[in-house]
Amino acid sequence: PPIELQNEFADFVNQVDKLKSQMETSLKELEDNFNSLIKLIRKEVDYMCTQLFDPKVDYIFKNIFGNENHPKILISFLNACIKPESPITSVKIKNTELTKEYIEESFSRLDVLATTQDGEIVNIEMQRADEKNMVKRSLYYWSKIFSSAYQGKGRYSSLPRTICINVLDFNLLDEEYFHNTYILKNKENNNLLTDTLELHFVEIPKM
Repeated sequence: PPIELQNEFADFVNQVDKLKSQMETSLKELEDNFNSLIKLIRKEVDYMCTQLFDPKVDYIFKNIFGNENHPKILISFLNACIKPESPITSVKIKNTELTKEYIEESFSRLDVLATTQDGEIVNIEMQRADEKNMVKRSLYYWSKIFSSAYQGKGRYSSLPRTICINVLDFNLLDEEYFHNTYILKNKENNNLLTDTLELHFVEIPKM
């Protein structure tokens, strides 16, 4: 072919090579940007899952342990926490609204409330923030639950054993272990008065 035609073809080949190089560079940048975007999305999704599906979140906690369709989760937790002489085999989820005795009394709703096959009442509370009132708050909840089971006519002996389990996302007690249980005992000789009252405190940071 004539030299002029050869030169034109060589210029064309050079332009194609440059264009190919530019496209490869652009594709590499696009791929890097895409990978960075995917990493960012994954990071955001992981964060959202951590926040939205954290079992310490009130809504999630209630749906895990207070789900009537999956009572085995609650039963397993109660057996591990309470360690009863006879294992808990069944539970019935109860209404978590506490009855108001006075008009000016504030409305209270428990996280999880259930009765066992033996008629024991168990309340489970998940508390993330330390409001400096957890012990008295637990005693208040216990008293409301316990008194609400009174059937009248002096039938005090029929009042059920009532257990409150407080799962805390902060340190509350000056105790070494993460799970501590409190009951009523004689101050002098440590004899048990009754097992009707039982308070549990599970401090997650100590686990």
